[in-house]
Amino acid sequence: MSKFSTLILLLVALHIYAAEPNYALEFNGHDAQVDISMKPLLKEWTISAWIHKEGAWADDEVIVGNGWVTVQEWEDYPLHVHKGKLCCYRSGLFAPEEMPQGWHQIASSWDGKKARLFIDGKQVAEKEGGRPTCPSFVGSDDGKEYFTGRIDELRIWNKALAVDQLSQWMNKPVTSAHPDYASLVAYYRFDDRALDATDYKGIHKGDIKQHYKSASDGGGPMYVANSNRSFKIPEIKMKLLQAQQLQTSFPLRAGQKKVEILKLKINCEGSQQPLTVDHLQLDLSGCSDLADVERVRLFALGANAELASGKELIAGGLKPQRKMGIACGQQLQPGINYIAVCFDLKPSAKAGNAIDAFCYGLELNGETIAASLREKPAPHRVLPKARNVNELKVLNWNIWHGGIEKGRDIGPVQVADIIRACDADVVAMVETYGSGKRIADLLGFHFYEPYKGSNLSILSRHPILQTYKSAKGDFYSTGAKVELPNGREALIWVIWIRYWGPDYVLQQYSKAYSAHDWIKGDEEAADADLKEILEKDIAKHHDGKMPLIFAGDFNSCSHVDMTSRAAKAGLHNGWVVDLPVHKQMFAQDFKDSYRESNPNESIHHGGTWAANYRWSDDFRIDFIYYKGRDIQARSSHVISEHPQADVLWPGDHSAVFSVFDVGKE
Repeated sequence: MSKFSTLILLLVALHIYAAEPNYALEFNGHDAQVDISMKPLLKEWTISAWIHKEGAWADDEVIVGNGWVTVQEWEDYPLHVHKGKLCCYRSGLFAPEEMPQGWHQIASSWDGKKARLFIDGKQVAEKEGGRPTCPSFVGSDDGKEYFTGRIDELRIWNKALAVDQLSQWMNKPVTSAHPDYASLVAYYRFDDRALDATDYKGIHKGDIKQHYKSASDGGGPMYVANSNRSFKIPEIKMKLLQAQQLQTSFPLRAGQKKVEILKLKINCEGSQQPLTVDHLQLDLSGCSDLADVERVRLFALGANAELASGKELIAGGLKPQRKMGIACGQQLQPGINYIAVCFDLKPSAKAGNAIDAFCYGLELNGETIAASLREKPAPHRVLPKARNVNELKVLNWNIWHGGIEKGRDIGPVQVADIIRACDADVVAMVETYGSGKRIADLLGFHFYEPYKGSNLSILSRHPILQTYKSAKGDFYSTGAKVELPNGREALIWVIWIRYWGPDYVLQQYSKAYSAHDWIKGDEEAADADLKEILEKDIAKHHDGKMPLIFAGDFNSCSHVDMTSRAAKAGLHNGWVVDLPVHKQMFAQDFKDSYRESNPNESIHHGGTWAANYRWSDDFRIDFIYYKGRDIQARSSHVISEHPQADVLWPGDHSAVFSVFDVGKE
């Protein structure tokens, strides 16, 4: 055998049996954190992580905390170091000795009766009591009490693990062979160096970030090679854990290129004898007319859901067919693997036609499996080339601290991507905070803000004719008159009104509050603000005839949502509250565009708070109301996804999108 042939065989062997990468996440102690989001752990829990402390301990350093996502009955510092001692701070449980330097595994648990602390697989403290928790931030308590050092192998369970389980698995990754694998809620290994922190259970992706208030030029936590010699990754054969297909249903434009139609999310464990996607079997029969599609293109994205991170598998793509068996040859890595199916649409694609794809088979190492689909969304539809002059598409969205929570650069760009994808004409924007002009410029829209860096703003495809200051105050209320393409004018008004309590809907989990408290809180905050805006702003500037869009973040739920019918359907954590705020709107003949279009609140809850917090996604606090002559809502729905499936949503609120007929007169 020649030396060249021997070298090739060695390289192939190394490729097939390469050891898994091993990285950790390094936190700088002043602005680096990871936002995670999950439902509260109310009955029992365990949280563990490997940490490597750098330098002396500050008074308080958070490994995992709740931040503001808490109520008085919860443990808001479930994995915390206070004056050098590991603790569950709110439960009053502290380790007897200071944490030593170097790499150590730390853990805390609560079984519903006792809280416990563990260091390196040994119990070091326990106490009667303990509390539920809701892990939400890693490396800080959301902007305070930052950790300086490295974190690896963060594991969150909805079960109190026994000490022997902790010790047996502390020095190796968790696999599906773990006896309590079903109780593993989220698992962050930090080994794939993804843009967002990969949850190896595939559900709770984390946002690796620099806190939005930071003025530094750093990029948040950094991946570093793992120096932990105690932790070893065994060489095990790769195994498929789950294969899913993900889809969105945004409208498409004729001639649009590289538009995502379908995304495969494949989760694997182990690195030896890696799995390869040999063939992908696609069904395009959901397309109204295949002549609308010019090319079918495949992109391997690795651990990132963003198309920009991918490589094209077949140069130039393929001609569409009703049934397609496409050779891929894409080798998978441990953890999450994304493959995107994209279309190039022809300029002649017919308006209204459906554009769709379905994966009916994945061939992995010669074996065909099915990729699950949680819920088949409506297909994409081709937009008309000419806009309907008697139609107005309105998006209402609180974009969360100027949209920069995901990053100063990428956040506003993704906000613009979503506005563009839904084809909005007018945007009532809340928490604009200096990003509005940039977003408007990306869209080619007109822009109005009542003052530089304002909370509220209006972005419009159509000319803005006149703007209005608020007697209540421009932080809470502002408006603009817009010229519609049919010659009519419309008044667009956007508001933000106060909420009560530590967070408006967290009190759903607290026994300290009652329905009476909720009503009283709304009366003193949101209800009072709304009354003032309606009396001082709308009564002054609306003539009662012109189409009026009144939208914004009401920070209050509606009496038409929090009903006994909704509670019986499992919504709003069982709360039934006859809230006062929105009664004002109905009393003044406003129509609720979403509820008008989706009248059954037990089926279509329309939740907008919160898009990325799983502890609350069925509370509707963002609304698009309307009234005036010759205006009628045609449809309304909630948007909480990027057009590229599984890309983290850049806001904390979902957006509301309503389409209106504004013809006649």
